[in-house]
Amino acid sequence: MPEELKTILNEMCLRVNANPEEIDFKSKDWYLKHTWTIKEQDDFIKWLADFLYTNKKARKLFNMFSSSKKSCNHGAMFFVSDYGWKTI
Repeated sequence: MPEELKTILNEMCLRVNANPEEIDFKSKDWYLKHTWTIKEQDDFIKWLADFLYTNKKARKLFNMFSSSKKSCNHGAMFFVSDYGWKTI
């Protein structure tokens, strides 16, 4: 797993007090195992957008062609819509 993805997944786990070592990220429903609030989700999207904005390797991992703040925010929202924890 690329280091940038590990950083992202570790940050996600940190936000719900989950141990990333105990999660099988290869299982097809790993992201359904925990929940977070809309506020926590929005805060993570902001963090991820900033991470993408400042990390060229992470943007490449997301197949992003632009390094604009807007593009990074869209990438973060897209990631969370596919792989974010369930919201409560």
